[in-house]
Amino acid sequence: MGITIHYGGRLAEPGRIREFIEELADIGQSMDWETQLFDDSWEEPVTLKMSTDGEYQVSGNSGLKGISIHPHPDSETFFFTFNAEGFLDYPTRILLQIPFFGENGTPHLWGKTQFAGPAVHIQMIRLLRYLKRKYILDLWVTDEAEFWESENEATVLERMDFLNGAIDYFRKGLSDGYSLDELTKDW
Repeated sequence: MGITIHYGGRLAEPGRIREFIEELADIGQSMDWETQLFDDSWEEPVTLKMSTDGEYQVSGNSGLKGISIHPHPDSETFFFTFNAEGFLDYPTRILLQIPFFGENGTPHLWGKTQFAGPAVHIQMIRLLRYLKRKYILDLWVTDEAEFWESENEATVLERMDFLNGAIDYFRKGLSDGYSLDELTKDW
């Protein structure tokens, strides 16, 4: 439960992947965001695998190039990583072979911003809007706070406050011993 940004699309010019990575790394650094670079081979077969020898370890070629951005400790990571066909994609989907596709048959990515607050949500939508103009011309976005569509900051705050209130209501009710049925009987 929480406000999430869903997105997907294709890099308009795969030959500009280095420029894309450098620019997003620069943006991430200037915003003090945690970033991780991905520079696996697009030419070699995808061999990503996970071992569980005491700890989870991922190894092999993900076939992804790009960067991930973690804008806030209470936000999920946003992947701006592309597969060999130029589509936005992410390592977990590849690792688990998830056939979860969004609009136009493209991989469906998402990042939850609910607990990071409205400012982070707005920053990520603005970043996506910039990337659509410059690098991912067919980018699709579904914004649960509707900032992508409206650019109304008050709507983001209103939706996050409502959902935070609902989460607090359920958390308190459950800790006070009420059942889920009792808490939702009037809904």
